[in-house]
Amino acid sequence: MMKFSNKIFLLKTFFLIFFIIILFFLAYLNFSLNKKIYNEGNIFFTIDTGESISKTLSKLLTNAPVMLMYEGEILYENLEKTNVGEDDLIAKLREANALNFSEVKAVILESTGDMSVLHSKDDSNLEDRILKGVKGLPIQARLN
Repeated sequence: MMKFSNKIFLLKTFFLIFFIIILFFLAYLNFSLNKKIYNEGNIFFTIDTGESISKTLSKLLTNAPVMLMYEGEILYENLEKTNVGEDDLIAKLREANALNFSEVKAVILESTGDMSVLHSKDDSNLEDRILKGVKGLPIQARLN
């Protein structure tokens, strides 16, 4: 069975190849329609087109980190949105040596596809800076 992070990598690779093909196609169209040597206007058109496509694809392919578990509670809505199974989450908890759900402060699905398990036996709280940029925070996390 393929790991979740490998599926993300393959999807990103596919979109990168697709993006390169589109750029070559746009360059071909631009060159064949003009049938002359590139002047500054044509070069800027091609660069601007490539940059706008690149920014759009970057937004589509770059995921923000998503909270999957907070203060010992599994966030099933976020599991569904990210297509991560509960079994995968629990396997990652075992891998991180979390002994009880109550010890787990947070589990975050990173933009790379890896899961970060933050756990502690004491009652320490998570710093706000650690959760910076994380999507899908429950209401109690936003209030802290």
